[in-house]
Amino acid sequence: MIKQLTNTIFKITLPCIYNSEVNCYLIEQEHSYLLIDTGENNKETLLFWKQLINRLEKPISHILLSHTHTDHIGCCHYLQQLTDVKIIASQHCKEKLVTLKNSPKNTGLIDAAAQYGYVYPYSPKHLIDEQQAHDFEIDETFEDGDTINIGSSTFQAIATPGHSNDLYCFYDEASSVLFASDHLIRDFNPVLIIENDHFNPLKSYFHSLDKIKDLSCNLVLSGHGDIIENFNALIETNRNKHLKRLQQLSVLLSEKPKTFSSIIQEIYNKDIAKAKTQVMQTLSYLNYLLEQNELKVINNQDSIEITTADHVNSSS
Repeated sequence: MIKQLTNTIFKITLPCIYNSEVNCYLIEQEHSYLLIDTGENNKETLLFWKQLINRLEKPISHILLSHTHTDHIGCCHYLQQLTDVKIIASQHCKEKLVTLKNSPKNTGLIDAAAQYGYVYPYSPKHLIDEQQAHDFEIDETFEDGDTINIGSSTFQAIATPGHSNDLYCFYDEASSVLFASDHLIRDFNPVLIIENDHFNPLKSYFHSLDKIKDLSCNLVLSGHGDIIENFNALIETNRNKHLKRLQQLSVLLSEKPKTFSSIIQEIYNKDIAKAKTQVMQTLSYLNYLLEQNELKVINNQDSIEITTADHVNSSS
């Protein structure tokens, strides 16, 4: 569960329902520890933190949050009750947390699915209590481009929306370490999620890749999976995968109008009920094409079909 990466950085891998595991990072300082993200609100993780805090010779003085997904903030409420820890997050994260406390439903995603004729099946995640994961207070906030000083650690805060509209990376220029959270994951492309104020997450993601591509990085640490060894190559790989999928989708929709379910079946060869990640990703692709005026949504009497704007023009 705990692996030492450098003299001061420890990687903590914890169980979660999203991708089976999530990474948090413990940074040792002279008199305390700094923790980046807390893992999910589940029994195993809560027990882990209780046991670790009892073993540590120094307290965890600060928690720095990358974004508000519950596999990253799930134990904030517990650690805040158990210790005197200060929680630091972006102003966007703080505002989003207020909304999540009222309702964890992503209505932006639900509405996006509806415009393409798909009823998104929202169901609570199998946590102890999803609302409990949001039951904590943020003590300090930062904005994009701010310098964050916590003890002996200094980070540049880099807003990298795409996977989540409030996602941040933290760059330690002195040691050339990038804490990339879910912006970059070594073995798969992060799913891009539509939200209320995030209609086109793919467009945001492309811009966010550009924001970090010129950083000098000796070590890139992700929110899931292993260390990212070839940072620049992964950025281009992720970008090209999305562009290839966009092209595939455009070709498919140019042939004839399709329902959303048939798109999922033909591209991924999956039943839509078993393709949650693919559904979210495809919705982001469709919104990207729609904003580029390359897509047409046809409202029939008994169904909604999707095609390219060129196909409509050539048929009329």
